[in-house]
Amino acid sequence: MRTHIFTRRNAENAILLLVILLILASASALRTVAQSRQLSLADILIALRSKKAEIGEKNKILADAVKQRGITFSLTPEIEKELGSTGAAGDLLVAIRDKAPTIKNELSPSTVSTTTQVQPNVVKVAPPPPPDFAFYRSRANSAISNNDLDAAMAALDKAGELRPADASVFVDRGSIFLKKGNLANASEQFTKAIEIDPKSFAAYFGRAMVREKLGRSDDALADLQKAVEIDPANEPSSAAVARLKAAQVAKAEAERVVADAAKPKAPSSISVGNIKAYATKLTLPLYPAFEKRMGIEGKVSVLVKLDAAGNVTSAEAIDGPKSLRKAAEDAIKASKFKPVMVNGTAIPSSGVIVFNFSL
Repeated sequence: MRTHIFTRRNAENAILLLVILLILASASALRTVAQSRQLSLADILIALRSKKAEIGEKNKILADAVKQRGITFSLTPEIEKELGSTGAAGDLLVAIRDKAPTIKNELSPSTVSTTTQVQPNVVKVAPPPPPDFAFYRSRANSAISNNDLDAAMAALDKAGELRPADASVFVDRGSIFLKKGNLANASEQFTKAIEIDPKSFAAYFGRAMVREKLGRSDDALADLQKAVEIDPANEPSSAAVARLKAAQVAKAEAERVVADAAKPKAPSSISVGNIKAYATKLTLPLYPAFEKRMGIEGKVSVLVKLDAAGNVTSAEAIDGPKSLRKAAEDAIKASKFKPVMVNGTAIPSSGVIVFNFSL
């Protein structure tokens, strides 16, 4: 027994040829014997749209079939345009032109005269069905895979006219605008898709990408969280949520650092001059009896140092009668003070209080 080995392409070609033969066979009951060998326009369009082989192989097989069997239709500019848009090219179009039926004049010899109007026997061909939504959707997908964005957009526009409430059309339009950098139109298309289908994961994810590029990270995060809610198993959207949250934390920390740097820094300590105004309880010094009998009098200035809580850390008389200075220092140590505040912050401070010892 002879073994026949087919390549994948030969197998696909054989399947396509079988499809064509089946088409012809199914129509044989409606045609005469002579016509059964001819291809109709519908036969060729259906075969071209078949996904059983590559477009080049389909053109070659159909061209051979047209040359061998002929066709039942006349080639008008409109039909040629439709064939071209469906994938017909090269040898197939040449074969169709060659095999297109010619118009014949059928007159009885007895009726021929110089005044007889010749009536052509025109072959009437039913026009092929117009391309539907699936046709334009498939064309758009093919153009997108080939990165032909303009052709994809044109096909999506046609598909949108046929089915204006299909959210996927708006999602793909938005994706094309996003690739082109037209963020405003991309956002509009994704938003329209969400209005049509509030459960469209792709619409929320696409709009999140647009909003992130526009610097609207909070809105982008909200869209991504909605996308995760719709499809919790989608790893890219979950990763994007984590990334945006981390970016928000980093941004908040950076803003805090900048704000802190902009605040005026409080000094480590401050001198307030006359510190008497900060005293909540000022104890007056006792006049020593001996100095009083001796008639010693005068003013004693005491340098007072406070910590941030207002506690006296030091009291040192810096001028005045020496015999009166200790009494002045003891009076300060028994006094109470409130903290000195700078820009809302309590800091250590110093100042002077003057006591007047007078008889």
